[in-house]
Amino acid sequence: MSETATPLVPSRESEMKRLQEAFVKWDEEANRLQRKQKRFGFFTALLGPVAVLLLTVQVLVFPHGGTQALILIFAEMTALGIALVFGFFQIEFPDTWMRCRLRAEVLRRERFLVIARVGPYLETLDPAYKIKQRLAMIDSVNRDPVELVPLQEPAGSIWHEALEDARSSQTVTAPPDPDCFDLFYKERLLHQKKWFSDRSADFGRIDKRFEDIAKGVLVLALVVSVWHLATLYFGDHALVGAERTASQLTIEILAIVLPPVGAAAIALQSLLEGRRLSRSYADRERLLTNIETALVGLHPEMAASNSQTPEHRERCEFQLKRLVLRTEAVLASDFLQWWLLRHN
Repeated sequence: MSETATPLVPSRESEMKRLQEAFVKWDEEANRLQRKQKRFGFFTALLGPVAVLLLTVQVLVFPHGGTQALILIFAEMTALGIALVFGFFQIEFPDTWMRCRLRAEVLRRERFLVIARVGPYLETLDPAYKIKQRLAMIDSVNRDPVELVPLQEPAGSIWHEALEDARSSQTVTAPPDPDCFDLFYKERLLHQKKWFSDRSADFGRIDKRFEDIAKGVLVLALVVSVWHLATLYFGDHALVGAERTASQLTIEILAIVLPPVGAAAIALQSLLEGRRLSRSYADRERLLTNIETALVGLHPEMAASNSQTPEHRERCEFQLKRLVLRTEAVLASDFLQWWLLRHN
């Protein structure tokens, strides 16, 4: 006698756990691919000066070959081989890790949409089935995560418009979780605001550091060039073909190597985009600060809403949902701008 299998009824707790597990999976993958991209960028930026240095030393110090010359050329080949192995042969396109990051961020956002009952959960009292449905869509590699970033349904319904329409038509919506205010304020708004603040400061320092290095190296290259010119002009060149002194070799090596080193520092500064990202993140922090001010102002009303009329409680919940969507709109705008500026 056979029995028909009955599908398990999903619970909110189990689906939220699966949501978190999916976020961790994509977050770790995005971090892994990003590290490979940065490693490749640093290797390629530093390869030029290293190759020039090794070749220059070989040509000037050991022009007739020998063991030392072979070692230097072998070292140059090794540097090139390392760059290729950790670069072109083990690197995915930048779009790969960027899509992983976007998918992870969409999954991170989903938890807060659930607890606030906004977006796809606006009218869902028990969100378990909806979480299961949306997780299947977001976690699928066949779905482009770029399409999931905007605050709207796949069919085109815009979330903040749906909220405003429900309010104006007095449609019954699902109330946010009791701990929604504290969780969203501390774990979403403040967390993202601090992240933008820290990253803005970090990228500002990185940009300044590489700019100072590039300026210092190029100024030193100019000084060495002047020194080289002076030695050539005032030196004794009667003995053509005579072996160079240690000081002459040092000057010539520095004169050849320092400009590529300065260029590499400028290339790394451009690669990291420190100045642009510092200013962009500072602007995002400013926008979140404005939302934080409004959210903190709402807190006394939210705390007293249980003792007020149902109309007052619904108004407070509506204001909270509106601020949640404003926050997510700022973050979604940052993700889309980042994608448009950096993807191939």
